[in-house]
Amino acid sequence: MGMIYLQRGNQEAQEVNVPAWVSCYLGVTEPAIFGVTLKNFFPFICAMSGSACAAIVCVSTGTTANAIGVGGIPGILSMQATSMPTFALAMLVAIVVPFILTVAVGKKKGVDKAAKIAQQEAEMVAAAEAANAEAEANLVSENEFKAYLDGEVISLKEIGDGVFSEGMVGDGLAIKPANETVCAPVSGKITVLMQDSKHAVGMTLSNGIEILIHVGIDTVSMQGDGFEYLCKVGDVVKAGTPLLKFSKAKIKAAGHPDTAVFVVTNPNGIDTFKFISGMKAKTGSTVIATY
Repeated sequence: MGMIYLQRGNQEAQEVNVPAWVSCYLGVTEPAIFGVTLKNFFPFICAMSGSACAAIVCVSTGTTANAIGVGGIPGILSMQATSMPTFALAMLVAIVVPFILTVAVGKKKGVDKAAKIAQQEAEMVAAAEAANAEAEANLVSENEFKAYLDGEVISLKEIGDGVFSEGMVGDGLAIKPANETVCAPVSGKITVLMQDSKHAVGMTLSNGIEILIHVGIDTVSMQGDGFEYLCKVGDVVKAGTPLLKFSKAKIKAAGHPDTAVFVVTNPNGIDTFKFISGMKAKTGSTVIATY
């Protein structure tokens, strides 16, 4: 009952707390012990303390039963008639003392605040998901890609890495960066992030086209040092939204080129892509590809 009060804002916890509370007071304690009190530990100690106080009342008043019967509140039916009032008093002690102790200790541990925080976080996640769903539904297919970095735009052949340069990942181009923040070249949904290395971002457009932006050559070996994501999987972003920050100095120190590659990994049946290179690009304004 104390945990029900403390976690009143946590719906997931209440799905366990309430049934366990009912069965416990009817004499079946296992759901409460293993589902609530032992799991949180301090309520278990508080429950035993209250039970000890109730036992003192029973012994000191000579409370006796006719036979071993049911447990919990219905246990009063097994008591001798003269002991029913003192048993009721002991039962009241066994309910009130653990409740007070559990609430007091729980508040000191911040359990009540944790429940509110969990509820607020759940509401924020739900709101973010709803906003993303609405934004995704309102996405409009764009037929051009803007520069995702400032710098010199080059063809894939000029990279000379043997993988991107041969089109093994997909058709595209690359930018020799003059700045250190990768922005979305088009509106779409973030669908791929490399959490260990943080050097690449994958997006899916509303028409099913899939693109990948890969910062540096062989930078996966840096294991994320010098890279920071500014987005998460599931985000719906507009063209120009910052996606990734990186350190040109750290990439250079690791002995890798900092060339940032842009490829269409899944054209989704479209074969009219035109990639524009051999120029200086400005993030969010220079058109680097059309279809």
